Amino acid sequence: MNPVQLLSHFDRISDAPDAIPHLRRFILDLAVRGKLIEQDPRDEPASELLKRIQAEKERLVKTGEIRKGNPFPRVEDDEAPFASPAGWEWVRIRQVTSDRGQATPDNDFTYIDVTAINKEVGRVANAKVLSASDAPSRARKLVRTGDVLYSCVRPYLLNIAVIESDIVPSPIASTAFAVLNGFGLVLSTYLWIVLRSPFMVECVEGKMRGQAYPAINDSDFALLPLPLPPLDEQQHIVSKVEELMALCDRLEAAQAERESRRDRLAAASLHRLNNGADADAFREHARFYFNRLRRLTTRPEHIQELRQTILNLAIRGKLVPQDPNDEPASELLIRIQSEKARLLKEGKISSEKPPIPARADELAFELKPGWQAARISQILVELQTGPFGSSLHQSDYQKGGIPVINPASIKNERLVPVESMAIGPTTLKRLFTFKLRAGDIVMARRGEMGRCAAVTKKESGWLCGTGSLILRLPKFVFPQFFVTLIGSPFVREYLGSSAVGATMQNLNQSILLNLVIGLPPFAEQHRIVAKVEELMALCDQLEAQITTTQTESRRLIEAILHVALSPLLTNDISRATHSSPKMVGAHTLAASMGRPNKHFARALLSAEIVHQLHAEPTFGRTKHQKILHLCEHIARIEEMSGEYPREAAGPLDNRMIYSVAAELKKQRWYEEYRRPQFGHGYKPLGKAGGHRKYLERYWPDKLSVIRRLVDIMRTWDTDRCEIFATAYAAWNDLLIWKREPSDEAILEEVLGRWHERKKRFSEERWRATIDWIRKEGFIPVGFGKPTKQLANT
Repeated sequence: MNPVQLLSHFDRISDAPDAIPHLRRFILDLAVRGKLIEQDPRDEPASELLKRIQAEKERLVKTGEIRKGNPFPRVEDDEAPFASPAGWEWVRIRQVTSDRGQATPDNDFTYIDVTAINKEVGRVANAKVLSASDAPSRARKLVRTGDVLYSCVRPYLLNIAVIESDIVPSPIASTAFAVLNGFGLVLSTYLWIVLRSPFMVECVEGKMRGQAYPAINDSDFALLPLPLPPLDEQQHIVSKVEELMALCDRLEAAQAERESRRDRLAAASLHRLNNGADADAFREHARFYFNRLRRLTTRPEHIQELRQTILNLAIRGKLVPQDPNDEPASELLIRIQSEKARLLKEGKISSEKPPIPARADELAFELKPGWQAARISQILVELQTGPFGSSLHQSDYQKGGIPVINPASIKNERLVPVESMAIGPTTLKRLFTFKLRAGDIVMARRGEMGRCAAVTKKESGWLCGTGSLILRLPKFVFPQFFVTLIGSPFVREYLGSSAVGATMQNLNQSILLNLVIGLPPFAEQHRIVAKVEELMALCDQLEAQITTTQTESRRLIEAILHVALSPLLTNDISRATHSSPKMVGAHTLAASMGRPNKHFARALLSAEIVHQLHAEPTFGRTKHQKILHLCEHIARIEEMSGEYPREAAGPLDNRMIYSVAAELKKQRWYEEYRRPQFGHGYKPLGKAGGHRKYLERYWPDKLSVIRRLVDIMRTWDTDRCEIFATAYAAWNDLLIWKREPSDEAILEEVLGRWHERKKRFSEERWRATIDWIRKEGFIPVGFGKPTKQLANT
């Protein structure tokens, strides 16, 4: 490796959030493939080393130090995850290691469980000394210096450690560990490297059993394949890995320092924006920040901080200029009091205790010209708590009824009905005083403070549920400004610090009514909301660009690592192209070059989806297609290149689904079959799970997205998957076509330009899905090809 070459490129790749972990995995992967150092033909081959290991095992069996085991089956060529270099051998892990047996402690001992492992450095760090009387039932496994401990419970956590030096008193490990003694012929640090390498993680993943605490059992662990190099080469590999890991440490420290400087600069810039002493200083700080916006907003948390700053500036009057021609807010308060007096006289509201007048010095900021300090009690016409829980019973709820708005229904400043929370006309009539009207504000009074939304004509007539508040505003307060106000950091902090409750915060009316805010003129309220919406749209764009940049950084890191770390890859490709047809297929050559071809990429993604879901009763061919489409676009898998017509049940690509079914069967991974009752299912074949050795190689940066999507939709019915995929596709199409993807535009594509069958789902359900896509962070970016309009739709 040329460290200087890698360092010269590091600035270009370090924006990827997992750049250093990716680099570490890549080093381990190259190490176990024999690609970090050149092989020396003078080294004793591993076949001879294997004979020496066998002789040592036989000697230890005779002395009674280890037990005699059964012979191990040979690792066949088609079972080996990759071709090993000349002089290496594929072996079973227990063919070249053994444990040291078990014993019950009879004296003080050092107990090693998973909490004692520092997995980052692979050492025992926090072991406890216990007396024999305090020994846990799991304290049984004997350990010596030079052994490797591997946690077989939740092994994906990689709790692996080398016992480098003598431990006093003598150590005993938990039965959760496999103890690996390499007889001095398989180096302990080399074993540590193999056990942490991507291929071994994948092998173990395929053998894990159990749900809450997945584990690999002893018999499966014993048969895991291990690439065995000559002994001298093991030492060279260990030295090279240690050198490169030290380089990673330096790169990580440099990256952390750079991120820290950027975070400090962004925080200081936002602080100056929030706390500018005068108008000139504020303009200068704003100019500094927005001129460097793309440099200062490189992670999602930066965008979140920017959103909070926008809201903070909005409620302090710093987003838009004041207009001296606007009617001042002091006049608004007089009008509000007159309106409340009129409503009281007409019996439409109840009398209330006169509020304590608000003072400007109760605010943490200086009021702008035309603004007025006011308590919430001064600007509300009415405040009402939702019905008590005893007013609504489980028997009152019915599917498809009138929505009940509980805190869970208030999302991203919109009201999103929960399907299971709805009532019939009789219950609504009984609770008519809690009906919502257009212009009301519904606010959560428990859980996360500050969640609220304005009621539109569409939601008028819905019911305010338990746990929510109804706030009725006079016509002199713009509802969307009030929502902006309540969602601001200033108000959220006040509500959060004032609310009561240990396990869940609760907000009572007096806390809210006593809140002092700055009230702007009515015309300025509208200008503020318009500017907030404009800037929040900019934040949406920045978030999408961050996602794109991170993806591009990941691709770049793959290319640079191949060049910087593995100069032997070129030779490997050359050798592969001259190999026998049996060893080289399209996907083998593509793997050598780092990318799969389209056909194999589709089969791989399909195999992972089927592998995860084939046992689920809701999973069939149609749901399979929807998840394929979503994984391709959300994980941005370019090799897929799917073409999805706007079919009735679309987006779907029938030609793709039939071709991947054929490839799954050809690879002996899975076979499609027709269920006796309905639809198609998938059954595992002899090599089920064999696709996974390619996934980490091709798409290590995409697996978390793929698996998250699969988990989310695991129990969904086909209709729900269809709604998600269709709304996402329509949204993505608009971006590809350079059109504004407003909710109305998405609905027009779905309900007006797709297939008539899409209209079987209500508009409310489509809107709720669009909101859900936003909330879950699955916002499209215009990736891939647009869906195709069919002639008969």
